[in-house]
Amino acid sequence: MESTTVGLSILDSESEDYDQLPPAPVAAALLIGTALFAIPVAIASIVLVPAAIAGRVIAERFRR
Repeated sequence: MESTTVGLSILDSESEDYDQLPPAPVAAALLIGTALFAIPVAIASIVLVPAAIAGRVIAERFRR
């Protein structure tokens, strides 16, 4: 049975798309690698955005 809707072929139990999925260790490594990259970026943005705002406020006060 073939799916006629694009993107739903992975839901078809007879589909050969399951052979295209990466093995579990590869998927886990990609997930861990993504998390190791995304977490420091999120922390940096949480720290740097308020620091940049504070820097602009302080610079504006010294200009006057």
